[in-house]
Amino acid sequence: MIFYDLIKINETLTFHYLWDSSDEKVIRASFSNKIINNLKKKENSEIKRKFELYFFEKRELPEINYKFDTKLTDFELKVLKETEKIKYGEAITYKELAKRIHNPKAFRAVGNALGKNPLPVIIPCHRVIGANGLGGFTGGLHIKKFLLKLES
Repeated sequence: MIFYDLIKINETLTFHYLWDSSDEKVIRASFSNKIINNLKKKENSEIKRKFELYFFEKRELPEINYKFDTKLTDFELKVLKETEKIKYGEAITYKELAKRIHNPKAFRAVGNALGKNPLPVIIPCHRVIGANGLGGFTGGLHIKKFLLKLES
């Protein structure tokens, strides 16, 4: 069964995540409550504690088991898997990420793939920035700025 839980980070930011009780894996995360869709709220204290370490103790996110519940292309999966390798507190450009997946001219496609990331924070797409600025972030640049500052 799929449940949701949330973490109220501050008065304006709440992090929501869905998890599958059959295998204890997170399947989606968002700073928007739109992912909840009439699901029942149920706490998974182990998962919640890992997110709390990240958000409130400003520590690297401990490993969280996840699975994708959305269809992603092979290219999108490749981008997301490479994005997972970006270290806490590090930021790279879309162009650098394109190089890392051996497709150096695909930096715009990399940005589009990151926009489909169903697991922000777990897959740290906020660590990918534009050559001349932050670039984009689903949910708004204020969230990307918050996450980058949290990790600095």
